[in-house]
Amino acid sequence: MPVLPMADAATMSKDEYKSGKASISAHYKADKPPCAVLATKAKVICVEEVRAKERVARAELEDSYSYSRKATDQTKARAGTKMGK
Repeated sequence: MPVLPMADAATMSKDEYKSGKASISAHYKADKPPCAVLATKAKVICVEEVRAKERVARAELEDSYSYSRKATDQTKARAGTKMGK
C-alpha cells in the first residue's frame, strides 16, 4: 500500500482521498482470496494479517487527509488574518 509523503498529503483533494480508499479496498479484496485455501489456524492468521494491513493503510490515509485539511484550514486562517491587518 503506498504511503503518501507529507508534501503530497498537504495537497490531497477529496477525489484523491476517495481514490485512495478505493485502492485500499481493491488491495484488500485481492489479498483475501489466497487465505481461503489455507488450513483453519493458518487461514485465520492470514485473514487477520490482511485485515490489519487494510486498517493500517486506511489509518495512514485518514491521517494524511486530516493533515491536509488541517493545514489548509490553518493556511486560510493565516491568510485571512494577514489580509485583515
